[in-house]
Amino acid sequence: MYYDLGMMTVSEMCDALGRKAMAARLGVSKAAISNACSDNIFSAGWYGVLADMCGEIGIDCPLDLFNFRAPVADSTHEAERSASSPTNGGQ
Repeated sequence: MYYDLGMMTVSEMCDALGRKAMAARLGVSKAAISNACSDNIFSAGWYGVLADMCGEIGIDCPLDLFNFRAPVADSTHEAERSASSPTNGGQ
């Protein structure tokens, strides 16, 4: 089966890797794999195992298929920069 690696979905990756094999390697139920397919997102904690499995069969493991958290701006450092800014009169 051919996979368009630029547009791979969670379901396509599951088809490529095999749901039973994924469940075994991840130590989760097949229901957990099916839920990920339904939600179209993998747990970020699964990335290492699935990346290894993808590498074994020569396909990409796109990061956008995983629910990694986006960085949050550090409000403490932002406040310090604003206070010391010449436009705010800070020193």
